[in-house]
Amino acid sequence: MKKAIYSMSALLIGVSLVLSPAVSAQSNNDSQERRTTVAPEEAPVSNEESNNGTESAISEDESEDDDEQQETVNKEEMIQKLHSMLEGAQGATANEVITNLLKQNFDLEELLSSFKELAEVEIEEGSGEKKEEYKAYAETLREQFEKEKASLKEKLEKAKEVSEELYEKELEIYQNMLENLAELYEKSGDIQSAFNLQSEAVKANLSNLESYKKLATLYEETHNYQGIKAFVNGEHPTFDVPPMVKEGRTLIPFRTISEALQANVSWVAEDRAVVVEKDGVEVKLVIGVKQAFVNGQQVSLDVPAEIIDGRTVVPLRFLSEAFGANVQWEAETRSVVIVEE
Repeated sequence: MKKAIYSMSALLIGVSLVLSPAVSAQSNNDSQERRTTVAPEEAPVSNEESNNGTESAISEDESEDDDEQQETVNKEEMIQKLHSMLEGAQGATANEVITNLLKQNFDLEELLSSFKELAEVEIEEGSGEKKEEYKAYAETLREQFEKEKASLKEKLEKAKEVSEELYEKELEIYQNMLENLAELYEKSGDIQSAFNLQSEAVKANLSNLESYKKLATLYEETHNYQGIKAFVNGEHPTFDVPPMVKEGRTLIPFRTISEALQANVSWVAEDRAVVVEKDGVEVKLVIGVKQAFVNGQQVSLDVPAEIIDGRTVVPLRFLSEAFGANVQWEAETRSVVIVEE
């Protein structure tokens, strides 16, 4: 691996100076707090105690605000210390730097977040040297993530057994780790790796619409595409005719979307109709007709199926929802997000 611009001897000095026992203890405490289990429900409050309810709520809100402020301060301090440490670690490889950071009670989640923040500050547009340096860090952190992935997923499964709340919390941490790594690659100029990791982050939690924004942006860069995007269970199918909007409705090639939904498709030439079947549901759409049939029952359409450039396009939302999929429109990146429930 390409060496960074720092030395191992200076790194060890930086470690001893920067990471005091107090900081290490704080780091451990922070990690434990982020992963705490959900407390059991408390007994109902008595009438005598209820008078203190409002004051308690205010106190809890203030405590949460204080915690958030302290977390921000801790994060800024950690980034500053990490920056100082890297400056004092001239000549060490990225692998040596990361290995020693992990030995000093930094966990992988903290490192991914901090390196992402540092990359945003240090990498200037066109700064090839810094980009190479941070790409080396990204590759080393990715290797470490792959080593820990099995245990991270096991932790998710155990959290699910405890409570939905704990599972959501751990899932957010897991997804954030992937997104921070993706952003680190993006800052270093490796857009394809960034796209691959962001795609993995999306698939970790398909219902998180915010994650699709970044994925859509990276898709545009990696595929040189500026049109309407359509993601089916986190994947973007390849369309021979791009999705389009007509009368406020997105039309999409029926065969491509049907195959993405793992449905069976057929063309009935005599009726000029497309038929899509999946899990006991049959949908029939006739070209140019604003009615469709779902298991024989007629339903109205806002726009009909039609043929464009030799391809049959159908209303995306109707077809997806007919098979029980959830459909959302992400306006900022002009993306349709389809998730099978």
